[in-house]
Amino acid sequence: MACLLETPIRMSVLSRHEKCCNWKQQAESQSHCFRSCSKDATVIPHLMALLSRSRYTQEYICQIFSHCCKGPDHQTILFNHGAVQNIAHLLTSLSYKVRMQALKCFSVLAFENPQVSMTLVNVLVDGELLPQIFVKMLQRDKPIEMQLTSAKCLTYMCRAGAIRTDDNCIVLKTLPCLVRMCSKERLLEERVEGAETLAYLIEPDVELQRIASITDHLIAMLADYFKYPSSVSAITDIKRLDHDLKHAHELRQAAFKLYASLGANDEDIRKKIIETENMMDRIVTGLSESSVKVRLAAVRCLHSLSRSVQQLRTSFQDHAVWKPLMKVLQNAPDEILVVASSMLCNLLLEFS
Repeated sequence: MACLLETPIRMSVLSRHEKCCNWKQQAESQSHCFRSCSKDATVIPHLMALLSRSRYTQEYICQIFSHCCKGPDHQTILFNHGAVQNIAHLLTSLSYKVRMQALKCFSVLAFENPQVSMTLVNVLVDGELLPQIFVKMLQRDKPIEMQLTSAKCLTYMCRAGAIRTDDNCIVLKTLPCLVRMCSKERLLEERVEGAETLAYLIEPDVELQRIASITDHLIAMLADYFKYPSSVSAITDIKRLDHDLKHAHELRQAAFKLYASLGANDEDIRKKIIETENMMDRIVTGLSESSVKVRLAAVRCLHSLSRSVQQLRTSFQDHAVWKPLMKVLQNAPDEILVVASSMLCNLLLEFS
């Protein structure tokens, strides 16, 4: 992206599809584009102005923004330069690619950002509020990528306080959509993204946790996340096996995250999770995974379930979870130490 921003962008160049592709690839390969932007205050306004040039510039500029926006400072830069107003109308574009890139832009802008989210909830596009457009985009007849990204937009707006957790667009539309993404009919990447987004949506709200737990047998459905890589012997399945191996850690991490959110408050839900096939064994195994992210997710899941006095006295004793937990504490990163220490406190309080 640096080379893009160090060279003036000519409209005549951007009008050609090949040059647009070139430009977009440069943006994807760089992570410091907003640092460069801060040195030249004319760049982002210029990109905003180019949004009216063609569907190619619309697609690629939105993609550049979503790739380069890496935190609240970047969100503020885009917001202050009118990104919301300039990109909103692209959601009704005739081009699917333009609609998708605009949607991805909004998901990046809204993430953990109350200011952007509060603005988005009141934006009108062709007489419709933006949340209504997002809801239409997550209907079953839409492409999976569009459903999932729309659900992320609504999730982030909800977590930022712009949409109530009991709003129909969350309870009846967003949550069921994300549960659908967890089914075994979906691609592995979609299942990971669906589970992690759902975990984030329901994390602070007990009612959403209860609704999710009884939607489409979600708790049992998540058990399938631990069955990868599947055992195959046919040569024709080797490519699939490689794919499964690559995503096994991500699947287990996502499942642990969602189980942790589901069991954060409700005793009955915790009981259902622990009674799921081989659940405690899976958590104990997760504590010794090679992936730090999986270990952290397993510890958080265990910590969530340890809030149950009944389970501390039964399942946690039966599986002697303190032993693998002590091993986790050895040379562990700080974030694992914090959660594991809290988990040990729960055990000590119960058995002291």
